[in-house]
Amino acid sequence: MLTNKVAIITGSGRGIGKCIAKEFVKQGAKVVISARSRSELDETAKEIGENAFPVICDVSSEEQVKNLVSKTIEKFGRIDILMTCAGIYGPIGKLEENNSNDWVNTFKINLFGTMFCAKAVIPHMKNQKNGKIIFMSGAGAPKPFPHFSAYSASKTAIVNLAETLSEELKDSCIDVNAVAPGLVFTRLQDSLFDAGEKAGQAFLEKMKREKEKGGVPPEKAAELAIFLASEESNGITGRLISAVHDNYKEWNAENIKNSESFVIRRIDNFFFKKIK
Repeated sequence: MLTNKVAIITGSGRGIGKCIAKEFVKQGAKVVISARSRSELDETAKEIGENAFPVICDVSSEEQVKNLVSKTIEKFGRIDILMTCAGIYGPIGKLEENNSNDWVNTFKINLFGTMFCAKAVIPHMKNQKNGKIIFMSGAGAPKPFPHFSAYSASKTAIVNLAETLSEELKDSCIDVNAVAPGLVFTRLQDSLFDAGEKAGQAFLEKMKREKEKGGVPPEKAAELAIFLASEESNGITGRLISAVHDNYKEWNAENIKNSESFVIRRIDNFFFKKIK
């Protein structure tokens, strides 16, 4: 499905990003993997093989993101897919107890890092007259997520960014979507359990129960990412799509385009239109 496509995947040194990188390569893509940790990147590149090209990048730095994109162009001559997986929970606990600098840093990584990456690849995709941009959102976007205000607000902003860019780029054959991967237990979840009751007692108990069940396998998110990166999803754009709950492979792009489903909306007679 992705034969000879060139993809940049941020946050691919471990977790969901690493799984997506592996699955992209299995589908024939050439993948630029990126993360802040050299050791994680080297290990991932070793596991994936010659079709993984590692580049150190802290997405909160626009200069490092520009370097990531420049090195990709130098190596492969094009960029077909951007998949942004770099992200953190940030401060956990009630807002009034959060460290403000940590709150701001969460936006630097989650939202600004996503924006820097999109901003850097769009000119190349426009020149090619095609491209796929896929943002990683999460459970913090479609509903309240108490005790995780920085994470939730940043992930909600990412969804709106995807929808806004989809409108800006609709005449350039560039699709932009956001992915909700489901509850995947990676190292990111360690900070949740380390936070203890700051995460909220009821939520913490729920997470413990889900962990015992094993959670959602990261391959579910990878499967959705492959679909959104492929030509099968052409015309589906500006949507928040669940890897667990949505039957996205059955969607008709024209129907989706003319609806207000799979977006963040005030539901009323003005903003919201159902699929006909």
